[in-house]
Amino acid sequence: MFNHYFFRGAAACSAYKKFLSHTTAEEIILVMDPPFGGLVEVIIHTIRRIMADWSCDTNDGRELPVFWFFPYFLEHWIVKGLPSLRMLHYKVDYDNHVLYHKGSRGAKHGSPVRLFTNLPPVSIKLPQEEGYRFCAKCQCYVPSDIDHCNKCDACTSKDGRQYRHCDKCQRCVKPSHVHCDKCNQCHLVDYKCSDGKVTGCHVCGDLDHKRRDCPNRNMKKTKRPICKRTAVEISDGDITEDSSLDVNSGRQRKKLKKCH
Repeated sequence: MFNHYFFRGAAACSAYKKFLSHTTAEEIILVMDPPFGGLVEVIIHTIRRIMADWSCDTNDGRELPVFWFFPYFLEHWIVKGLPSLRMLHYKVDYDNHVLYHKGSRGAKHGSPVRLFTNLPPVSIKLPQEEGYRFCAKCQCYVPSDIDHCNKCDACTSKDGRQYRHCDKCQRCVKPSHVHCDKCNQCHLVDYKCSDGKVTGCHVCGDLDHKRRDCPNRNMKKTKRPICKRTAVEISDGDITEDSSLDVNSGRQRKKLKKCH
């Protein structure tokens, strides 16, 4: 699943390709329930490989149907890697999981696991007896106690609770969040804000985006400018006898060696 490798060799790979070549979109669907700690980017890479192998055999222009069970708070990364996928509102419960199940010992707001699919949401009917209804505006099934937001033009709830629209943030937020004029965003009431200070990106230092959206995030961590400048300053004799930095210690020599 994570490396698209066939441990049984060429015979297994041949059986895989033969299976894909004899199936149509009505006969096949890729169903995945991977470990929630797995890297989304790696799983997406495997899905793309399978999609490419299947499309080469069918040549009908359609995309391989996918059912991917994963927590809703990773929706950003899933949709970013596979834009054709859409998250459904159905809560997936596990009988053998400590928290992701119904009952008094389950998660406070129910299971966070959702179904991501590239099939039309209107074609996947959720059971009415489990508390779901059809939203004509969204053309999908949603929890019965969730109202459609006309400002966002969507049923915006992620965890199953009724979200409320914040006009200042121009989006729907959780009911436990309130708007903070200092941060100019909504957060928990007891959250200590940064008094309007923008943290920005931890990778490049720019203030217009966060670390997760930084284009330099995947750059190799070699030949860092900061490390070079530190090495030059030390070599220029900036350290005096009164300095608290002990350049004769083995620990410091090890750090200098790494910088070079």
